Amino acid sequence: MYLFKEKDEVEVSYTCKLCLKEIPFKITKKEYQEVTRFPITKQLTHGDPAHKLIVNFNQYLEVENFEIEEILQKEEVTYSEELTKQVLSEIDLTDDEIELYFRITGREAVSIGEIAILTGKTKAVCKEMADKFVQKG
Repeated sequence: MYLFKEKDEVEVSYTCKLCLKEIPFKITKKEYQEVTRFPITKQLTHGDPAHKLIVNFNQYLEVENFEIEEILQKEEVTYSEELTKQVLSEIDLTDDEIELYFRITGREAVSIGEIAILTGKTKAVCKEMADKFVQKG
C-alpha cells in the first residue's frame, strides 16, 4: 500500500482549532487493513484546559471532518470522613443517620421509599430520620 511506504504505521498531524497545536495521530497498517468502512475515527485528549479532538480520516488518510469536545472537570472538595462524622455526631445524629447521610450525599432529592431501601428500615422510621435531617438543616 502506497500510503504506508513499507512502514507499519503512519503519523498524520492535524492542527487543533481550539488550541492551535499540531496533534499527531498514528494509524497502523493493520488498523487500516481491518477497516471495512471509512472513515477511521481517532481521538486524543490534550491541552489545558483538557479537550478532546476527534478526527475522521478517509481512505487516503486525509481529514474528512473533525469535532472538538470540551471536558468539564468538576472541582472536587474532599473532606475527611472522620471529621464529617464527628461534626454530625455533635449535632446529635445517630450512627445510622450518619451512615444514611453519607449514602445520600451527592444525590438528587431522595424519597422516603428510597431511604427505606438504602437503610432497610420501615418508612415510618425513615420519615423520622428525614424530619430530623430537615430540622438539623
